[in-house]
Amino acid sequence: GQKSRKPVAIEGAPPNLAKPIKGCRFAERCPVARLDCPETQQVLRVVAGREVRCKYAESTPETLGNMGAGAES
Repeated sequence: GQKSRKPVAIEGAPPNLAKPIKGCRFAERCPVARLDCPETQQVLRVVAGREVRCKYAESTPETLGNMGAGAES
């Protein structure tokens, strides 16, 4: 089974939900966001045993380090 863990705080304000979000919901606050993130809808997939919507998750060691294994951003 999956271990539960404390959520990690993300700096900045959440997106305005009154405005449609075209791409990644975390793009403005993500430390590893790239130029295409705000414009590209992310597909749910599994990386390091976790469900993620970041297409850069496996190429970003600091992201995988923050994720830990076995839980789901």
